Amino acid sequence: MLVPDETLFLLVFALVVLLLITEKYHRSLAALLGLLLTVFFGVRRGIMSGREFIELVDIHVLIFIVSVMVLCEGLSRSRFFHFIGLWVVKATRGELSRLFISFQLLTAILTVFLNEIAVMLIMGSLTLAISERVRINIEKWILFEAVMTDIGGMLLPISSIPNLIVASELNLGFIEFARAMMPIVLLLIAVTLLYLIGTVEVKEGKISLEDIDPWSAVEDRGMLYKSVLIFSAVIVLFFLQEELGVSLEMIALAGATAMLILGGEDPDEIFRDLDWSTVFFLGGFFVIIGGLEKSGALELLGSAATSLLAHSKLIAVVGCMWIVALLSAVMDNIPVTLTMIPLTGVLASNTGAEHDLFAWSIVLGANIGGKMLPFASPSTVVALGLLKREGIIVRTGEYFKKFIPLLTIHLIASSLYLTLLVVLG
Repeated sequence: MLVPDETLFLLVFALVVLLLITEKYHRSLAALLGLLLTVFFGVRRGIMSGREFIELVDIHVLIFIVSVMVLCEGLSRSRFFHFIGLWVVKATRGELSRLFISFQLLTAILTVFLNEIAVMLIMGSLTLAISERVRINIEKWILFEAVMTDIGGMLLPISSIPNLIVASELNLGFIEFARAMMPIVLLLIAVTLLYLIGTVEVKEGKISLEDIDPWSAVEDRGMLYKSVLIFSAVIVLFFLQEELGVSLEMIALAGATAMLILGGEDPDEIFRDLDWSTVFFLGGFFVIIGGLEKSGALELLGSAATSLLAHSKLIAVVGCMWIVALLSAVMDNIPVTLTMIPLTGVLASNTGAEHDLFAWSIVLGANIGGKMLPFASPSTVVALGLLKREGIIVRTGEYFKKFIPLLTIHLIASSLYLTLLVVLG
């Protein structure tokens, strides 16, 4: 008996999800396998032609993401972030209690503009350097820095890959995105700092500042100045995007081109260090989602989501966030984001909720959910790797004990914020 089209494509989707959860293969390979199966069955079933799958890839999103990667890589290579870290050590006069809070804040701020893995490596390295000068609880310092990467990663469209996808797919302006996310990001930072102050004991003490010079981290001041100027100009243009009438990806592409020409780094070196696996993963997953849509499987998923969530506007918006968060705890938040975006269109039409409410719901769920398990977020994996090299092994049960209470508070606070947005409507 011939398997219905929608069932066949749902099985392909389920296979890819299973590979992502089990991490049997790299996520880009799982997505490319899904792409091949989608195209094969799509052609065999007459759903698409052999070349039509290219049209399913959202090239605007990929240009935006690659351009932002180039900008951030150029700024990172100028050693700007290392400079800022050492400057904070100086500004706090080396007092540990101030430095602990400052490092958490700095982590959130840096993640607004830089990939969470890069931020975790920078802040983790700085924290370990401090631990060589004075005894600190590096486990708590580094693990809470990992939590802060996901809070900072909510603020702007460029702050994380899920944000980039949501902003591009739902055509959200830079200012619109920042205005909606700023209150909850500030609230979550405040909640986290209060939680830290109440639960983490920081020993009083000082770090010797004699040989700490922020400029020692900078190899080429000219490159630093040019990179900061280019990056700052791009951020300003992002905020002026609606007035200029230029798309975000074109502004990002122009900035990336300027960074490559004027930044002072060899373009080959920058391209070599970009996260190309994420680009291939996104391209493959766009095709998989397109196959679901063309086969009618996405409509089935939408009906299931509607029956579960579409009891009211509030339940749909808040419930969407919790579903995204729980799914992001067990698999990469990028495929979760890509899968949920088309489903929110069904929910929006059935509940009357504004589409942008689901955008904020997905962003919050995707960023918070990744911290619920120790292996679900790239920055947490990096943090655990840094600690392991220092001989500190963090067990899963120990991780739960430390972070599930805080993350539950984050989800409740985010639910209340979404409720407020729905009520104010």
